[in-house]
Amino acid sequence: MNVVIDIGNTLTKVASFDNDRLIDVYRLNDDEVLSCIQKINPQCGIFSFVREIPEIQSGIKKMGKFIFFSADLRMPIELNYQSIETLGQDRIANAVGANVLYPKQNNLIIDIGTCITYDVVDENAVYHGGAISPGFDMRLRSLHHYTSKLPLVEMSLSKPPKIGKTTEGSIHSGVVNGVLAEIKQITDDYTDHFENMNVILTGGHSSFVKSIVEFEKNGIFALENLTLIGLNEILRYNV
Repeated sequence: MNVVIDIGNTLTKVASFDNDRLIDVYRLNDDEVLSCIQKINPQCGIFSFVREIPEIQSGIKKMGKFIFFSADLRMPIELNYQSIETLGQDRIANAVGANVLYPKQNNLIIDIGTCITYDVVDENAVYHGGAISPGFDMRLRSLHHYTSKLPLVEMSLSKPPKIGKTTEGSIHSGVVNGVLAEIKQITDDYTDHFENMNVILTGGHSSFVKSIVEFEKNGIFALENLTLIGLNEILRYNV
């Protein structure tokens, strides 16, 4: 049994795998992570994080059977990126996961979470980089934070009309329709360079976007656990 620990900006996940088969995924508070790992009692594991939690990191080090994610690990894909030391762990894991699930194909991974990341891994398992922009919630908060009168609008998982009739409605329209237009345009731009490209949506708002956005001539998939699948493959590649 393998275990994958993924500490994101807003959510912590622990997943167990039997070789390459995903068994369970647990969404946890930070203080629940170590006890969950102990209950799983894995043979080995991999730890990935975008925010520092010293208690978890020191506890995992004491277990002695985990590798900590690093771009220095052996990778099943080639990283064609100029500043690998700054490349997000989740972006690498997503690219690996896409290459595992859809090998020998061009894949565009769009991770729609706190930020929206766009990443391309081609049919030869070469990662080419991509783009980063603010996610839904970040855009809503920034409009409130950087202005004196605009209200803080909560994200609603519904497609708003193009023309808002209230200030809150206008904000919701601008943010949601703006993100959808961005995703469509970037997808079109990337598919001009890579033929027959799969579009893979992941992250917290992927199902919402998948329900609205469709692309001609492209397969589109919503895969909530893509990052975990990629981390597990990196683990298997290094043990």
